[in-house]
Amino acid sequence: MVRKTRKRKTNNIRNYYNFSEDVLKKLFAKKRYKAVVEWENEKEEVRKTKEWLLLKCFVAHRQNGLDPFTLSKLPKSANLHHMSYKDEEYGDLNSDKFILLGQLSHKCTHFILACMHKNGKEYILQLLSDLYDRTYKLNKDIKTWKQAH
Repeated sequence: MVRKTRKRKTNNIRNYYNFSEDVLKKLFAKKRYKAVVEWENEKEEVRKTKEWLLLKCFVAHRQNGLDPFTLSKLPKSANLHHMSYKDEEYGDLNSDKFILLGQLSHKCTHFILACMHKNGKEYILQLLSDLYDRTYKLNKDIKTWKQAH
């Protein structure tokens, strides 16, 4: 029996999204894109410093090595989340402005903060509270629900 194989899609962004050369040139020529790339490179340099690594250790010790959301042990790949979004404050390594989170907690934090910024803090908090209450009400008779969640 002969197995039929499909052609794999290439990782070439132009072929995948079917953009024309002109659109790609305009997209990558924008100053904002260049500024973002340069800013990401600068942040990467800050993260490689000895001070950053010491700060990460200090914050991990302050949190007893636990992710504050899941209360599980922080992995070595934990993210040091800077609570200030001001570009000029990124190099300020004041430990009060940082929290160490696991990767999933870090992604969820960014997602929830973005939702709060867009839709309002009170609305999102009420929505999460209602979601929890409704889920608990439906599952309170299941003994394992409390243990698993």
